[in-house]
Amino acid sequence: MGSAASKAGRKLPVKPSSPSWAGARSDPAVRNAPRTTPAAVAQSSKTPDTKWDGGDPHLLANLTALGAVRVPSAHMVPAPGGIAASMKARQLSEEQAVGRAPQNRLLASTLINLLDERRTATLNGTALDVDALCNKYNIDPQVLSRVIQCINRHRFYSSSPVQTLAEKRVIFSGIQPTGVPHLGNLLGALSNWVDLQDSAQPGDTVLYSTVGYHAITLPQNPEVLLADRRNLLASLLAVGLDPKKSIIFSQDQVPEHTELAWILNCITPLGKLQRMTTWKESVIPSILAAKLVDSRNANSEKEINDSMLHLGLFAYPVLQAADVLMYKATHVPVGEDQEQHLELCRDLADLFNRIYDKPKTVNTFPVPQHLISPAKRVMSLRNPQQKMSKSAPDPRSRILISDSTEEISSKIRSAVTDSIPTISYDPLNRPGVSNLLTILAAVISSSSFTLSAEALANEYQGKDHASLKADVTDAIVTRLRPIRDNYLRLKDDEAWLNVVSRTGVRRAREIAVVTMDEVKQKIGIGPL
Repeated sequence: MGSAASKAGRKLPVKPSSPSWAGARSDPAVRNAPRTTPAAVAQSSKTPDTKWDGGDPHLLANLTALGAVRVPSAHMVPAPGGIAASMKARQLSEEQAVGRAPQNRLLASTLINLLDERRTATLNGTALDVDALCNKYNIDPQVLSRVIQCINRHRFYSSSPVQTLAEKRVIFSGIQPTGVPHLGNLLGALSNWVDLQDSAQPGDTVLYSTVGYHAITLPQNPEVLLADRRNLLASLLAVGLDPKKSIIFSQDQVPEHTELAWILNCITPLGKLQRMTTWKESVIPSILAAKLVDSRNANSEKEINDSMLHLGLFAYPVLQAADVLMYKATHVPVGEDQEQHLELCRDLADLFNRIYDKPKTVNTFPVPQHLISPAKRVMSLRNPQQKMSKSAPDPRSRILISDSTEEISSKIRSAVTDSIPTISYDPLNRPGVSNLLTILAAVISSSSFTLSAEALANEYQGKDHASLKADVTDAIVTRLRPIRDNYLRLKDDEAWLNVVSRTGVRRAREIAVVTMDEVKQKIGIGPL
């Protein structure tokens, strides 16, 4: 039987590498704008002893030539310090950064924001709404179109000789050490982490962490937790994270995280934490209750009450914010269920900056942007109304990346479907079948193309559940085989895991110590 990948692969559209700038090509100013030659670029950017510190001078030259901005020499910034120093620099006054154009001003900060908008859209695989951008940044459509042409002409993201602050991303994300990841972890987060790592530009910093301090907000067996931390590190390496490209470390080995968390605790409004969905609903979901029942020697979930809940569970969103802000992250890949936590992080970054940063100075913390994973949520094979989880009591509910071909086949065969013999995608009325279609589509898809579960359902007209389950099994086995082989090899290589762990912690602390020195100095508890 041929795999679903081979059947569907020929029909899959190739996902574009970057979103189209809708509307830009229709603008006559773009179609008819004169092309600037290298000589013209060099001449227009040549100013004795001065540089434009708002970004790539070649880009500025083209913007100036097209009339999108005007930069009088009186407003140029002296060269000492260079582009990187002044771009640190959103605080440069608008007149210093770009000067004024007669009607429409394109400020350096606006250009930075546009570049950030484009990069975020590229990573999320979405198109930008030019009209919305014009309204958001108060830019004339013709000016925006000229800027778009200049950015595209110079391939600003890949070939610009100077990488500006807008391009220098710091990407951070973390995962709790619950042992070997399952298929939902792989498709929902880890594959995206690898893509972000491999597409990072030379000036980017990519950090991925196992967050042990979060794990202990719930009861843990110390021996099991230690083994889970090691197995998770082996798993991260097995799926493709590379310690040469990313900083891979254990958050619980970087003490600065708890220092910053305490400082943020001291400015976090109590009401914000009380409104967090995880607290309002959990106190308490069934899985959490089951853990508490076991650890507290209670007879049933009815005996679990607020007295058994600890401050760590209530305040862990603040620790999560500290994890992100410690490295001054600009982009955070998160799932839909974590958006509220990242919003709290954004609020705390802004609040700290407003309380402690002096006017017209660089903010201590950038406000991080969401990078929502494009993958749909993978549900339990035994209860497709719930997410796939390591905590579910039935091991048949999840597929681990370490599962053998026989284990995968058995779990998929026992997956819950329904009594309707046909195949269709209907998450509300047919959650089991829809979950299998979602898994198959996600496993087949890659960074080169995406396949929706809805489209995949059309391929199964006239087929039954057995055919679908067979194809799901084939696709998962094919996808997981190299990962499983890597994991089995790495998990027993304790020497290498120790090297990766120690190196990652050292590199993370090099950044964290600097951040905490700055934070302590600003709040008044720096060295005397």
